[in-house]
Amino acid sequence: MSTEFRTGTSIRLGYRENTTDNFIGIENGSFVVDIDTNQRYEWIITLNKDLSICFKSKLGGGGYIGIDQHFNVIPNANPDSTGKFKVTWRPNGRISLMSHLYSKEKNVLGKEGPYIGFDQNGYLVGNADFSNCVQWDVYPTRSPTAFSTAAKLLSNYSKHLEMWRGPFTLVQTPTKKVKAQLMTTYSYPNARIKKWVMFMAAPPTPIQSQTISVANFGLYDCRGVNQISAGTMVSAGAHHLFRSAVENPPPDACKTVISKFSIEAQLHSTKLTKVNQHTPVPPLADHVKRYHLQETATMNFKDPAFLDWLNTHRLHPMQMTDGSYEPLLCFAYRVFLFIKVHFNYIYPVEGGRKATDTIATRSTDCGGFCILFSSVMRAHGVPSRLLFGHWAQTGTQYHVKGEFYANGLGWVPFDMSGGVIDNYEPYTYNFGHNTGEFITCHIDDDIKSIETTIHQTTQTAAWLQLPVFWINGEGPLTNFSIQQDWVVS
Repeated sequence: MSTEFRTGTSIRLGYRENTTDNFIGIENGSFVVDIDTNQRYEWIITLNKDLSICFKSKLGGGGYIGIDQHFNVIPNANPDSTGKFKVTWRPNGRISLMSHLYSKEKNVLGKEGPYIGFDQNGYLVGNADFSNCVQWDVYPTRSPTAFSTAAKLLSNYSKHLEMWRGPFTLVQTPTKKVKAQLMTTYSYPNARIKKWVMFMAAPPTPIQSQTISVANFGLYDCRGVNQISAGTMVSAGAHHLFRSAVENPPPDACKTVISKFSIEAQLHSTKLTKVNQHTPVPPLADHVKRYHLQETATMNFKDPAFLDWLNTHRLHPMQMTDGSYEPLLCFAYRVFLFIKVHFNYIYPVEGGRKATDTIATRSTDCGGFCILFSSVMRAHGVPSRLLFGHWAQTGTQYHVKGEFYANGLGWVPFDMSGGVIDNYEPYTYNFGHNTGEFITCHIDDDIKSIETTIHQTTQTAAWLQLPVFWINGEGPLTNFSIQQDWVVS
């Protein structure tokens, strides 16, 4: 049985010898391994920001299991050093424990990574190799949150194949036509602005989730009545933006301006659907594929910490018993479930949204989750992209979704943060399914090469679900305020 590894979770660790289940515990400062009929050998999990996990015994003085410098397995380890482990999930749902502190040291076979195992005399040792270390069964006892079946499904690979192997097609269905306007008010009450330069994303069209018929952007006076600058289309790296600028604005626009971003669109839902056969879609153009495979400031999947995280958790396509590899949809679904099981949604984000930030804190928001999932995909040569936009509903409705590209199939939608909070099996409402209720403003983050005409060098914006602006002016730039209103009909 599998369980979510979260701080405070109580588990038992066992392994099977012949037909007998044996459990490990600590009593009176020493290890005990037996059938534990009274279920006394419980361990409390602690997740650390360096991606390691500690296991503390609930019996007696509550010692920590660990591996010391001589690769002895010890019952009184320091939770800040020798008591830290990297947990490797095995394809059969069991786990193996490798020393975090000595992960780069050589094990008994001369390879990196000393795991807990048994020697020829049946004693626990801490220098076993991955091929012959102990594979522990995890038995949840009590958890601070309700146990979900997502963890069990995560290791049910036969179920993954049943769900995702075979011909699929992406069924696109029109949902509704919408008119939307984002009106944003910017005010510097103590200054006199001599030049406003503002940018807003030009929404992509056509893409499988939307076809835009009207999109425009402009600046208005403080009453929002008179337009003082219409938006023109410009390029910023791989992105297309509306640029609206006004120099020496009229008196009713030198302290406060209002921007209006208007869209009319036909929205579409998309759903992965199993079929008997389908006609493959054309492959991506080489330059498009390269763009959606590149490492970025946030999708830093070449970082050693990220690569180590992938290896530790075996987040690679698995080789099947017939020598073939796990189909892409199975692999992507497994990554989707892994993130769901081991991460938490949080807003606002406490820290950055880089992939390495998220694996360190195990929590992020919709943008951070899509960045993380896309980073795993790109690390394995699968094009993936982020969709920044708004829900097609009135109110403050920022959101980020994503899509990965499956050869012959097309762009497969996912909503990773929606998946994290989804409580309904088999958790596919947000995988391979887009409801057609979302307006995409731009694809991918890190918008570069923005020509402001104010700065001598180009500027960068993380994303543009709201306009970004630059100014020249006089007086103190204090008491700045911004108000926004997103209306959909």
